[in-house]
Amino acid sequence: MRNLVQLALQTIALNAEVVEQYAGPMPDGSVPSIAATAFDVDRNVTYSAMTLQGKILIWKTSGECLFSLEEPSFSFCGSYITPESQIASLRVLAESSQLALVTRAGDIVIWDLDDSGNFNNDADVQGTVETGVLAASWSPDDTLLSLVTSV
Repeated sequence: MRNLVQLALQTIALNAEVVEQYAGPMPDGSVPSIAATAFDVDRNVTYSAMTLQGKILIWKTSGECLFSLEEPSFSFCGSYITPESQIASLRVLAESSQLALVTRAGDIVIWDLDDSGNFNNDADVQGTVETGVLAASWSPDDTLLSLVTSV
């Protein structure tokens, strides 16, 4: 068994005012929260996804930044609009330099990443599972995606 040593700790803070710039006004009493994260160890970037009002918003934080409570610790990368904005999986595919999103509605969405981790293109839907996706899991080498679907 391996002993794991914590090398770094990163705190990601969502500022409601910044989120509203990209998502529009939030319903009364709603608080933005992170639904999924993905790590890009090659670029030292953490991607965070949140769902709000039928949108999935993707944010990026750099592991090299020093964060303060005054400044948002993330920058907006892009969004994906879907009728059911729940996330089954968010994963960085290192070999192909892509960020993959699997939604509970059944969409498999890909963004190409540049050298700094920004999106090169808009969301590209690779396919859709008509019955939806309950869970998704990637193989360690990112070559296989296992999906659990409803009947």
